Amino acid sequence: MHELLKTKYRQSAADTPNIDSAGAVSEFIADQPMLVTKVGLIVTTAVVTDNTTPLTATLSRRPVAGSSSNAVTLGVWSIVANNVDPAAGQVYFKRLHIDDADGETAEDGTLRNEAPNSNITAPETGMEAFVILPGQSFAITLDASAEADSGAVVSFIEYVELPWSGPYVDQTNIHEDVTNSVA
Repeated sequence: MHELLKTKYRQSAADTPNIDSAGAVSEFIADQPMLVTKVGLIVTTAVVTDNTTPLTATLSRRPVAGSSSNAVTLGVWSIVANNVDPAAGQVYFKRLHIDDADGETAEDGTLRNEAPNSNITAPETGMEAFVILPGQSFAITLDASAEADSGAVVSFIEYVELPWSGPYVDQTNIHEDVTNSVA
């Protein structure tokens, strides 16, 4: 498979987001253009949920890493229903794209699959909504009143690296030194 189509994983630090704190955030800062294709949590200490509301999180793209100002909401993730208490070792995830499961037949008769695609375009960039550019971040934020009573998780994302070319670097926040010196 071509290097650009290989999925990669990035894991958060221990206990992020803090599962028992409303508004807690797990933030993945982009150091390269990337397309986020999956989001997930690994339960490291049994989670006791609030039995009145489901455990949910808002997924967003933050135009400036580390700041929630002007964050663009990409969707809501319903992690578990109310009255469900995930045990340690359980993994919960959500796919953020559509797989071309059956592929397309090419001119030579071979079956070719398309790259992952969410089919959702971000109006402010004209790019796919889950494209995170260098200096931006992808955030998982626990919704208000949707936190657990106790427990700990580690969050992760799956992503595809995008090329350092074209619209992925033609941004005002990316600066390249084009001089011939290396010092």
